[in-house]
Amino acid sequence: MPFPPRVRQEALVAAARHCCVCRRYKGIKVEVHHIVPEGEGGSDEIKNAIVLCFDCHADAGHYNPKHPRGTQFSRGELLRARDAWNERVRDGSVETADEASPVHARHLICKSFELLAEITQGDTTRFPVKSPLLAESPALTLARALVVGNPTPFRHASCYGGSFGTLEEFLRNYPDAIVNSKEDRTDAYFSAVRPPALADIERVQEEDAVVREMALQRIPFAEIMRPAVYLEECGSDRWQELFRLRPLWGVFLAMTNVSTEQLVVDRILGMDWTIDSGSYHHVSNVMRNVAAPMNLPGVPILPGATALVCTGLILAPFAVPPELEMSSSRSRLANGSLQDLTRVRMRTADALFHFWGPTIHPSHVSTVQRGHRRETEIHKLDLSNVYTIERYWEMGSCPHLFVRNIGGRLKYLGELLARLPGIAHEEIVQLPRDTTTVTIAELEDEVTFIQRLVHGDQVVAQNVVLSRGDTLSFATPNPSTLVIDGYYLSTGEGSPHPTRRANLIAKAFDVL
Repeated sequence: MPFPPRVRQEALVAAARHCCVCRRYKGIKVEVHHIVPEGEGGSDEIKNAIVLCFDCHADAGHYNPKHPRGTQFSRGELLRARDAWNERVRDGSVETADEASPVHARHLICKSFELLAEITQGDTTRFPVKSPLLAESPALTLARALVVGNPTPFRHASCYGGSFGTLEEFLRNYPDAIVNSKEDRTDAYFSAVRPPALADIERVQEEDAVVREMALQRIPFAEIMRPAVYLEECGSDRWQELFRLRPLWGVFLAMTNVSTEQLVVDRILGMDWTIDSGSYHHVSNVMRNVAAPMNLPGVPILPGATALVCTGLILAPFAVPPELEMSSSRSRLANGSLQDLTRVRMRTADALFHFWGPTIHPSHVSTVQRGHRRETEIHKLDLSNVYTIERYWEMGSCPHLFVRNIGGRLKYLGELLARLPGIAHEEIVQLPRDTTTVTIAELEDEVTFIQRLVHGDQVVAQNVVLSRGDTLSFATPNPSTLVIDGYYLSTGEGSPHPTRRANLIAKAFDVL
């Protein structure tokens, strides 16, 4: 939870909106950080608050004394840095904010292919910034080519493969498939996964321009798609194969005029500009080479308006990486879909992120205002502290069942009450022998009604209502049969795509 407004204001005034560690004036680009995290008993009082810029906040937030990487900030160092800087502010020995940058620059990750398609065609009306002005860039050119080459203005997260009567039938057809333990968050929803073959690529590339282009660039098949099979319980009781496709994200640098007069953003200075359209390199393996400036059109930007530059495209992991949501705002679009602007911390250490195609890694932005030129530093793109834009349809299917074993490992058992909405029925589940805790989680836009829940010969719950984000947990010292009577009602229209459902389950592994 954030600090109370009174404490935030006191901390910002004490630091004069400078970062207490790097001591740069950052204006609105600062955050008030808990020195001792709330989860470890840290208070919401001023003595536990420090003002940090985005970069220093990311470093401080990731400090782990048990597994240190580099020499990051300890709590004692943060306390000394804060006290020393605040004393300078009290003594009046800091520069005034008159020379503050007139531009607020930040990175936004567009996860929606549909929104990316709109932007490449010049429609920025639904990009979540005020009065956006879009500049051309090599990355935008590649994105436009992919959009034009795609059969539809939207891109599915996966394509359907074959259908099977049993899991054994699927395994006979694909002996190299691996049965899932249901303990890996990435594939917990699926019962088995297999390596893709050339025939799979050839089939899907007719439906998906991104797959086609990745295949032309000779990117390994296993990094293009991930075939998996799941039990489609809603109505068919068939085992359905699904080709999970690598998500394509657009990275945008948004530069907002936060001054009271118009200005011109005329160029971006950068590091590591990759112009080869076939380049494919891991996000963490970026070389630091100075590059020539990228000149912008020089269009006047009014106060409050934002200049947008697509700085690169990212091929993201098949499943969403672990994320900590720090803030979020939601808007409903005219077509009924939802669009979320969220600030998240992604845990990217083991995830498969790659830049793809022409990429810009900006370090400074040059502005001209009243004939005066100045360069403003841009904090580097950090996927562990970034804004994301995602678009989806409000749908729901059914609640989900998780168990935790003696060793503390979480396991996904499957969907519950998976008949059509509103149909009450009984479901019987035999719990694994090593189960210690059972959790029923409502992850989607729906309401679940548990009329009666019996474990063994004990009634655990009656007349329980679960909405999105709610859970029902109980201990099982003697694991046995679980009997659930109930039903669910969807608040959206239809059932979510299996890939979205798999991502919701992956996210649940991070919070349960």
